[in-house]
Amino acid sequence: MPSTTEPELRYQVALAGRILGFLGQTDAILGFVGARAADNASFWMKQMPMGLDEVYPGDLLRIDYDGNVIEGENTTSGCFSPPCSETILRWWLQSIHMPPTAWL
Repeated sequence: MPSTTEPELRYQVALAGRILGFLGQTDAILGFVGARAADNASFWMKQMPMGLDEVYPGDLLRIDYDGNVIEGENTTSGCFSPPCSETILRWWLQSIHMPPTAWL
């Protein structure tokens, strides 16, 4: 994937969720679209109470591999402390530095 700016990356993550929603591939708040941030030490993902088709770029959270929200406003009470199972899986995928930059 070509190098992109953080705002472009956030836009692409939100757009991917909306495309999946348009194709009928969402289930309420379940599902994941995320991407590794440019710092290679964190990643972008949606907040738990939002459906993929509801997310705008400004709704995304940047989370480090310890589960700390380091950018974005986390409006979810308790989802990252202790972490949700969906979040734990994403940390693992991102932290092992798999070649892809984005996951669906």
